[in-house]
Amino acid sequence: MGLEARYRLPGTVLRAQLETSDVLLNTTSGLYHQLSGSGPGIVEDLQAGATVQSVIASLAERTDAEPERIRRDVTSFVASLVEQGLLEPRP
Repeated sequence: MGLEARYRLPGTVLRAQLETSDVLLNTTSGLYHQLSGSGPGIVEDLQAGATVQSVIASLAERTDAEPERIRRDVTSFVASLVEQGLLEPRP
């Protein structure tokens, strides 16, 4: 996955925003993923058209975490959602 890549929710994925977390549901496979912590913000930023790199930079500005750890965590998170069919690359 390139850091300049952009992702979005596929048309078959619904997002429910709850009080303390969000849930993504793939209506085709029935697979769902609960988002907590930074997850909802990451998905929201990606949906708005942000690149993976800009999401990483934004988190680095707002947290005390090491930039390399943020990069690893965000790229792993996005890759996992793509693998589950909950995110797809933008055309």
